[in-house]
Amino acid sequence: MATHVVPPRGMRDFLPAQKRRRERVLSTIREAFAAHGFAEIETPVVEDVARLHSGLGGDNEKLTFRVMKRGITADDIVEAADPIDLADLGLRFDLTVPLARFHSSNRASLPP
Repeated sequence: MATHVVPPRGMRDFLPAQKRRRERVLSTIREAFAAHGFAEIETPVVEDVARLHSGLGGDNEKLTFRVMKRGITADDIVEAADPIDLADLGLRFDLTVPLARFHSSNRASLPP
């Protein structure tokens, strides 16, 4: 008997017809924004975990999926006081932090 395999919690798959409909809606939104002078940017889906949590705390930290540092050894795992010490990146939970970072890094290149 085949096992029913589902995407990770909170994620979903889009069948071709759904994807076309979704892209059509997104295209309409993009065209409307462009007609009013807005231009698209794109930022990475991960940010430096320290930047994501600077000055925050509480529930915001619970919303972050952490990405383990690359090249971790067994000794690193044993020496870590907290599993959080093994992560240096976090999956963004909204666009506030990446937009602020993008603006501060590119402000000279952005139109007035």
